[in-house]
Amino acid sequence: MRVIEERPVYRHGLARALEEAGYSVARPEETNGRSAGATVITVRAPEDLGLVAAAAADASVVAILADPEPERYAEVLSAGACAAVAEDASLSDVVEAVEAALVRRTLLPTDVAQQLARESRRTCPCPLTAEEAGWLRKLARGVPVASLAKDACHSERDMYRVLGRLYARIGVNGRAEAIVAATRWGLVE
Repeated sequence: MRVIEERPVYRHGLARALEEAGYSVARPEETNGRSAGATVITVRAPEDLGLVAAAAADASVVAILADPEPERYAEVLSAGACAAVAEDASLSDVVEAVEAALVRRTLLPTDVAQQLARESRRTCPCPLTAEEAGWLRKLARGVPVASLAKDACHSERDMYRVLGRLYARIGVNGRAEAIVAATRWGLVE
């Protein structure tokens, strides 16, 4: 295991906590070219994301975040980290994150996970035409499919087929799920 941290006192503290938890921590000069199993990296600047990406090529990475905003969590996870913890987290939280990362799982604070989940679902997975967005809005208002069909110059049966293809494209299984998704995407007030 490696610890990449520029401040010696903090690096030694992390290394000692990991050693007390039963992990072998290599000195920086001992890890040249060898897989480390896990790497703990403190991320303070955008340039540090390159270290995360490089280390993730051959090790599970745990990022220690100087700025624990949800956006920073997203950035380090996108760069290849398995887990991330705030810089002011307890040493037991860091050890717990390392243990999770070693089995390719992630630990995130609940509020961060919820924020990331909300943001990931704010946009439709595929572009919608104005007409398709209008259909979803009308369905949410309770307009019957027969009325949609009449307005769109389709037979009712054809309208059900058209809506079925739309539902498949946006990744839902039916009208109710489509209305929920459209609401989440901000198409329905």
